[in-house]
Amino acid sequence: MIAAPSMDCPPGAAAARVARAAATLLRFPFPAAAAATAYIARWAHVADAEGGGGGHPLPPPARAAAAALLLASKVEDAPVRANDIVNVVAAVCADTGEWRDAADAALRGVAAGGADPSFPPPPLTGAPYARVKAAMLRDEGALLAALKHELVTDSAPRGAGGAGGGVGPRGGAGPPTAPPPPPSPPTSYLLNYCRLLRVPPAVAAAAVAAANDAAAAAVCAPPAALAAACLASAAEDAGLDLPPVRGVRWEAALGVGVDAAAAARALFEAACPRASD
Repeated sequence: MIAAPSMDCPPGAAAARVARAAATLLRFPFPAAAAATAYIARWAHVADAEGGGGGHPLPPPARAAAAALLLASKVEDAPVRANDIVNVVAAVCADTGEWRDAADAALRGVAAGGADPSFPPPPLTGAPYARVKAAMLRDEGALLAALKHELVTDSAPRGAGGAGGGVGPRGGAGPPTAPPPPPSPPTSYLLNYCRLLRVPPAVAAAAVAAANDAAAAAVCAPPAALAAACLASAAEDAGLDLPPVRGVRWEAALGVGVDAAAAARALFEAACPRASD
């Protein structure tokens, strides 16, 4: 079940939860929603690597989520009005009141396959809205700087040449650099699998969330196998049996292989245990 996000977690995880809930209400396509949470994971990783003393601090969850959603909507060709991002994020993050109640009801309705959510009049108008929008645009620039303008969310893990200290003139050691961001989740594989297997939207959303958790934990597994592992985990949590394809197990039919998917899932579950485990 999709629910309004809890803030009782690390800032990066809280921002990702806000982004996922807001993306659901904004009817973001899966690639855009996945990109937004991947950007937040990478931003949080860079901020942690800098120890809070660098130039790319992670802003509060609502601001980080809004900036990531705005950037993802542009990169993934999912146009959305800045006004809608600002106000839906405000609704999701509201502590109490009619907007939070409306957001909770809309999230339940969307999860049940209901119509587009409707809300009371926007909570932010006039000068307060202008201030929040200006902050969102500044935060989008900070996010781009933290990502070093590397916006592809399905890149392979970097090799040894991508980490460590720099190289100065004449081969001398240059200044140390921050560790590279963790590999982005294999969302292209995952979204294709969900489409081919006709996975329900709620299960697909949970699988994308699992893939982003795997990226944040730097799970080292082939992208296709890791995508299959995240899908299998989300399907199991939902009590869904993924069907065979033309009499062949779905993992094999998709070219992943049953053994490879099982190995990736073991790595995933070791790095990302369930909260109930």
